[in-house]
Amino acid sequence: MENRQDLNAAMSFGRLIRLYHQKVNRLFAREGLGRGQSPILLLLLSYESMNQSQMAALLGISPATVTVTLKRMEAAGLVMREVDRGDQRAMRVCLSPKGREICVQGRRCMHEMVQSMLEDFRPEEIRRFAGYLGRVEANLLRQEPGREADREPPANDG
Repeated sequence: MENRQDLNAAMSFGRLIRLYHQKVNRLFAREGLGRGQSPILLLLLSYESMNQSQMAALLGISPATVTVTLKRMEAAGLVMREVDRGDQRAMRVCLSPKGREICVQGRRCMHEMVQSMLEDFRPEEIRRFAGYLGRVEANLLRQEPGREADREPPANDG
């Protein structure tokens, strides 16, 4: 950090991230989800199904963490495993009907949270803000070789 303004911006950004995650975790905890489960549910809602390595790469977490979390989620009836149609030896993970319903409800609540978070912003300010956040993300990803590819959506073969 070169100056106090840079440090203040970084600290404010850190507080914003923590507050956002706290609110999201509380929101999904009301649905009975543990920490780390909501990102997996939302990912599966977007992509229908994927294998565990794709999931780990997109979420930026270890495959072992994905495995442990998925075991809990499968036991709770939130996700199911199915044979990959393109490769009978591989398994893909998808939402169960219960997981899909929780996701839809959670997404609705998250939308309301985002609306309240941005309620005093004009559309142009929101567009610029999203652009700034995208630049911050790109800067951070550039500092980690190989991570840019992690943000690409998986092929949906099935």
